[in-house]
Amino acid sequence: LGTVGDQRRRDPGIGRVLQHAAPLAGGREAGAATSAEARTVDDYQAIVNVPKPRLSVGEANGRELVPDIVVVHKPGLFLRMMAEVEMPDTLTDDSAQEDWLPMSKVGPLYLYVPVGMVPETKKLLKKQQLAQA
Repeated sequence: LGTVGDQRRRDPGIGRVLQHAAPLAGGREAGAATSAEARTVDDYQAIVNVPKPRLSVGEANGRELVPDIVVVHKPGLFLRMMAEVEMPDTLTDDSAQEDWLPMSKVGPLYLYVPVGMVPETKKLLKKQQLAQA
């Protein structure tokens, strides 16, 4: 399992997140349920873009942003989070700059890295000035 962030051109077979959740006045998010419309687990969908890309979260530098995992709130495909599953050979400056940085500007991004690779990952995050949780 590797990243699919190297997708170069818009593939017409790949869907795209239609809306990004954005805070509104009063702390609600666009498309957020009111207290009378409580969300359930059925309101969310996880889309796996490996091995075949299915859902893009946007575009940067002429490339589709296609994280390995995308979680959306439905209806409307509101982006909730995305994740990249990295391997030792994909923990590079290029991945950090070309994939993680633009994806982190779109919404919450989670990185899954191999055991023992956390210190190296933190260095890459710091180098790209990406916040760590």
